[in-house]
Amino acid sequence: DTIELAVQYFRIVIIGQFFGNIGMTINAAQRCAGNSKISMRTNLAANGINVVFNYLLIGGHFGFPRLEVAGAAIATALGCFIAFLMSVQSLVSPKSKLRLTLKESWLPSREVLAPVGEISFSAFVEQLCMRLGFFLYALIVAGLGTKMFATHQICMNICNICFSCYDGFAAAAAALVGQNLGRKRSDRAECVTVICNRLAMTMAILMVAGLILFRAPLIQMFTADPEIIQLGSWILFALSVPSLSAMTVYGGALRGAGDTRLIAVYALISTTIIRPALSWLLCYPVGLGVIGPWIGLLVDFVLRFLLCRRRYRTGLWKQRVY
Repeated sequence: DTIELAVQYFRIVIIGQFFGNIGMTINAAQRCAGNSKISMRTNLAANGINVVFNYLLIGGHFGFPRLEVAGAAIATALGCFIAFLMSVQSLVSPKSKLRLTLKESWLPSREVLAPVGEISFSAFVEQLCMRLGFFLYALIVAGLGTKMFATHQICMNICNICFSCYDGFAAAAAALVGQNLGRKRSDRAECVTVICNRLAMTMAILMVAGLILFRAPLIQMFTADPEIIQLGSWILFALSVPSLSAMTVYGGALRGAGDTRLIAVYALISTTIIRPALSWLLCYPVGLGVIGPWIGLLVDFVLRFLLCRRRYRTGLWKQRVY
């Protein structure tokens, strides 16, 4: 039953992802052009629509059909489509800093395609390695059984909120570093990275305090099972100790400078190989259960942080966009 419902959900959601991916590409371009509000607006709209139609379609309220899992998928896909329309509209708005018109040539040029191809290929490899690592990581946890996997997913959903905040500062660093290097102001690019790092660490401290103080109530929002609550509380407490995920700013700065090749290599080594291997070792042979994969997650974060920081401190990234 679980597999059948998952396939049903995936078939619908993947349609929305097609439009969502185009929208995210437009938003990334607008962000680098200085228009970061469009990303916020589209995300707010997508999530708002998702929440409203989840309520209407999952349970069948206010005359809408009760579609359950299919309803949740339709709500997600609809949110992605609306966000896509908003992103496209930003490209034709007269007030937009980045616009596309039919009067301009749409023919590809070698001068543009060469750097785009180089950077996008490295970014593609990085994301491919990370998604493969996430997939293997999830398989390891799923082997522990439904309850342990549910505990893992609850904690991951809570922590994704924290990661989103850190990723926001990383996106800011990428956009601002790229802009300043384009103006040949590497000194300002360094200042931007330092500021984003400090803001991210400040946010991390607040998130750590929240996870420590409210870890049990947060999990109780998802379930009343005492075993899941106790186990999940330990996971959230352990995750909050180093909080080095805030240092993803270094990775964002390197991406903004176009220095993406080594970021892909780091993802392959740390996320695709070390995280799943260490998680499996701690989970099964060592016998730590669901705690093991979370230790593997922390090791992955720390290792990528150290590698990105080392690359950043070489200063070679300052020459990438000249």
